[in-house]
Amino acid sequence: MAEGWTKVENCVIDDSSLTYKGRLVYVVLGRHMNGDRKCYPSLRRIAQVAGISKHSVMRGIEELVKYGYISAEKRYVPGTKEHDRTIYRTCNRAGGGANKNHVVQMSTGGGANETPQVVQMSTRTRTIKQDLENNTSYTPEFENWWAAYPRKVEKRAAFGKYKATVKKGADPKELLLAAKNYKAICESEDRESRYIKHPATFLGPAEPWREYLVCEATKTPEQVAAEMFGRGG
Repeated sequence: MAEGWTKVENCVIDDSSLTYKGRLVYVVLGRHMNGDRKCYPSLRRIAQVAGISKHSVMRGIEELVKYGYISAEKRYVPGTKEHDRTIYRTCNRAGGGANKNHVVQMSTGGGANETPQVVQMSTRTRTIKQDLENNTSYTPEFENWWAAYPRKVEKRAAFGKYKATVKKGADPKELLLAAKNYKAICESEDRESRYIKHPATFLGPAEPWREYLVCEATKTPEQVAAEMFGRGG
């Protein structure tokens, strides 16, 4: 595989308005840009290379368009309303500035006009997301809850829901118990990750976590016997 690099301007890295989603999407779009600074990778493709969900990709694109880093033009199949592709172009804002020659490098599959391939990002690019995630001050109680929960996605969103749930009066000990119980159920059923609730959903307004304060998978023999005796009486 031929070596290459992708330029990421300092203004993109330093802009506090952008989340890690916007930065990662910008890196991947830059990887696919041709000589005219435009490209049209699918959402699935961007998600695959960036290592994030399609929903996160869409949020990242929204940020980049909102803050003037890219434009996104939808194209349709001629004579129909069927979506064909979206053309992405970088805007002047991302290419200017006094630090425009400073770059972040990543391994690529060759020149700008070659068919993109799945690539392994360099350590510096890969840690952009990690640095931003670690920049959030998570509480010890939430970290314990996070360690117990069976699915590890969208940690920042989950932390926001956790704080809101505790603020409404939920006991952190009960939240931890619910997470452990839910994990026990998922493991007993050998449930696939895609069928496990997102952490933020588990802690959402509908409060599904309350259903798992007690569950069959974690009941003691005494609890089971007491319930059986109660139903038989």
